[in-house]
Amino acid sequence: MATANIDENETPKCPICLDDFKTPRELPCAHTFCESCLRSYIMKEATHQPTLKEFDCPVCRQPASPSQKDNTFQEWASLFPNNTAFQTTSSSKSKKDYICQACKTEGVSITAEGFCVVCKEALCGNCINVHNKQKLLKNHNILPMDEISGNLQNVIKYVTRFTCSDHNGNEVQFYCHDHKIACCGSCTFLHHKTCYKVVDLQTESSRTMQTANAVEIIQKLKNIEGHIKKFIGMNESSIRKLEANVQGFSDQIRELKRKINADLDALEEKVKNEGKRLINEHMIVKQENNHRCLSLLHAVRNSCFNFEIVNEFGTDVQKFLTAEKVTSHLEAYYKQVREKYERIDLTTVTLTLASQVESMLSMPSSDYGKLVISKSSTKLCMKEAHLRKIKLGEHDSWITGVTSLPGNRLILADYYAKSCFLLNASYDIVACYAAKTHLRDICVADDEEVAISTEGEDIHILSVRNDVISPVRTISARYCCYCVCAVGNGTIAITGNIDLNTCFWGLISTKGKEKCFHQFESGHGTCYIAVNESNTKFYVTVPTSDSLHCFDTCGKNQFVYKSDDLQGPSGVSVAKCGSVFVLGMNSNNIHRLSPEGFVLDIFSTIDPYPTAICCLTNTDSFIVTHYLRFEISIFRTK
Repeated sequence: MATANIDENETPKCPICLDDFKTPRELPCAHTFCESCLRSYIMKEATHQPTLKEFDCPVCRQPASPSQKDNTFQEWASLFPNNTAFQTTSSSKSKKDYICQACKTEGVSITAEGFCVVCKEALCGNCINVHNKQKLLKNHNILPMDEISGNLQNVIKYVTRFTCSDHNGNEVQFYCHDHKIACCGSCTFLHHKTCYKVVDLQTESSRTMQTANAVEIIQKLKNIEGHIKKFIGMNESSIRKLEANVQGFSDQIRELKRKINADLDALEEKVKNEGKRLINEHMIVKQENNHRCLSLLHAVRNSCFNFEIVNEFGTDVQKFLTAEKVTSHLEAYYKQVREKYERIDLTTVTLTLASQVESMLSMPSSDYGKLVISKSSTKLCMKEAHLRKIKLGEHDSWITGVTSLPGNRLILADYYAKSCFLLNASYDIVACYAAKTHLRDICVADDEEVAISTEGEDIHILSVRNDVISPVRTISARYCCYCVCAVGNGTIAITGNIDLNTCFWGLISTKGKEKCFHQFESGHGTCYIAVNESNTKFYVTVPTSDSLHCFDTCGKNQFVYKSDDLQGPSGVSVAKCGSVFVLGMNSNNIHRLSPEGFVLDIFSTIDPYPTAICCLTNTDSFIVTHYLRFEISIFRTK
């Protein structure tokens, strides 16, 4: 099978032909293909759409189109830029492979002898002489092609360019955060003048492109690669088991032949034929599946390889732009892995013999036995939804509570610092309140007021009006209160422990009046609580039993969610759409459930020990905090 030759150290491969690149062409989404493979793909797409204006990338399905759309479909592939890093790695490109760019504009192909690192163009001998005679150009640094060809570091440093997709030839200078795209100066005035945040690309790259971020991206790509290789191995193992089973049944039948009569010859022939047919049918399917797996595997490897090279040798701009492109593909990779390969066919066969062997002579040979096909499949419940991390400071921290406020603000409860911190819409700390005891959880209490639970029975009501945190009053619960959540109308829900075996949840007004109180059996632990928008379902995490309980307003248990993938449940939050998000503190993941308790997705967390979670209002994003980290992680699900 095609999977037999997976080499960890092999050079980048084309995701279409699964072979070394031949004239690699890079699409705007950063996926690379052989020019001939891309041409064949475009021509195939064009047969279905004669008026084709753009086509979908074979890997990520993002639309792509050449800069000159008037050319024929046959020419489109050649109009996309060369991936110089892959070209150098795959074929050790020699200097004769570089054509003078100045002469090429006049339709002449002359081998380049030098490369201007300022103009970023390969030049022939005559053009070098002209270059050196021009007053504005003579001070440009022109390197001999021997220093460029085959030298990956110089290729990345000098040859690789990021040009504007709308203005061919213009190097990108700015980055639009609204559209997540790099653009040239012309684009900033034509397409982005109303955008909220357009920044200088060099400044943004220097500010955000850190080594840790690069390592994190590479690790994500490696993780995806590991999943794909696992799928390939499962496909191969399934075929081997089928072959072994069929061979074993043939041996079993041959043994029976010595004990009964010659009619078993017909059964043996039947089993052999059915077995061969089964193997042939599944071999084709497995090979096709593995080809798709390999295609995606090479695409992921290419992204990883390209990013590692740029990260090691490239400029900050190159690192930043490559990181942006690669990061934008991560969710698409996870989506393809989940949608295309999450159900691996693990078909097995068993031989069922007739129970009354003594009467076999009186039976037709077709009734002696038959192959029974048992189908099963795997389900991959793995997603990546992490967007970014925001570091808030350097001190030891354990943010055990987080909630959102009007104006896209956040307020955090820090257990270790005995403080709460108010963050503005840009996630800058604008106010801090120091308490005398450890703080546990926080929620909205009323208009411009929040409620914070402490280690004891007291709940502090604080004002956050005008971005100033100030104490308003203190109310007390019946027992030690751990966690709180907003219910509305001056009411909050609380949880806590009565004793080592019993927990409680209830409702209390922000003035301190208890409205209801419910007990349930549980070991000693911190039980977080969340409520749906209609205040009819209360979700409580129980870490001692690795479960989530749902109660109605009367305290009746509606359901209990348990999963082998949920360990040490901590924070819980309910989105406006009704989805319930539960953190697995020890399993390092986030479970998204339906309101009725059915698992919809499981998201992996980047850092260990996720603690508190808060769904942001009117968005598909949510905030997660982690143990011993004074930072917040932003996730998004679609």
